[in-house]
Amino acid sequence: MGATRVSIAMTTYNGARYLAEQLDSFAAQTRLPDELVVGDDGSADATKAILAEFAARAPFPVRVTANPVQLGPSRNFAETILRCDGDVILLSDQDDRWEPAKLQTMVDYLAAHPGCWLATHDAALMDGAGRPSGLTMGGQIVAAGGDPARDLVAGCCMAIDARLARLYDPPPPTRTHDAWLTAIADLLDVRGWVVQPLIAYRRHGGNVSESYMSRLDGSSRLRRELDRLAKARAEPVAQALDQSIADRAAMIAAIETHRATLLEIVPQQTLDRATGELARGLARDHQRRAIHTGPRAARLGHLARAIGSGIYAGPGGMLSLMRDAHGCIRAG
Repeated sequence: MGATRVSIAMTTYNGARYLAEQLDSFAAQTRLPDELVVGDDGSADATKAILAEFAARAPFPVRVTANPVQLGPSRNFAETILRCDGDVILLSDQDDRWEPAKLQTMVDYLAAHPGCWLATHDAALMDGAGRPSGLTMGGQIVAAGGDPARDLVAGCCMAIDARLARLYDPPPPTRTHDAWLTAIADLLDVRGWVVQPLIAYRRHGGNVSESYMSRLDGSSRLRRELDRLAKARAEPVAQALDQSIADRAAMIAAIETHRATLLEIVPQQTLDRATGELARGLARDHQRRAIHTGPRAARLGHLARAIGSGIYAGPGGMLSLMRDAHGCIRAG
């Protein structure tokens, strides 16, 4: 087998303010990438000029695709990943800063753990001016009672074996490309964790994602739950369930489409268990979605029957019940 080829998949959209620092951190890696593949989603600022200037001097090939129509962050990432030629693909945002050893550390980790096809690492938190907070995403997760090896799913902290990245073909209709693939990796038991913070993750008020784990002050269990409640209240439950149904259905389809590749390291029974668990989750989502159809009286009846069926048992069940009850009460 030849040397491992490594790609960086990066998406941009009006990112001129911090982009040069992010790009320079790629060029400062102790192990350079074999290519940088960029998907620009219609930037109207100096982003494309900064990319062109960097491409002219970068010590590795830089390929930039300007999307003819705006795709949104998740679809843009999926399509950019599919254009990569590397054996390992690292994802990058446009406004962070990589530690010099990030690429080598992640490549070495995957090489040392052949059963791992997706690895995540910790991230130090900095403010918009690049000042360190002294906190990390992993530390914030621990302070909130979680496990960063399971709960940290940020794409900017991921290295993916190209064989797993094939599951993005065709691009799934998800709004969270990183959480979608990480969920599959967890189900297939092909995920790993690197404890070192290998990027400085910038919080500047304009980030695409917001979470308790990236706050620049202390985290706690209460803040985690308030964060989850705020996100739940921000979106109608029926809309959220429609997205969950689409995500789970796309996961099942991706596993079945790429089953032969996955069988290289995933036992048949694990694949079957994963698709079975996804199918059960899909059935629960459809059952919950049916609650939010029809007049209020009918919805309350659906909710009562759902409670009796036990679909709210297990992790996250209480929040799901609260969301469904709130949706029924608000129904016209």
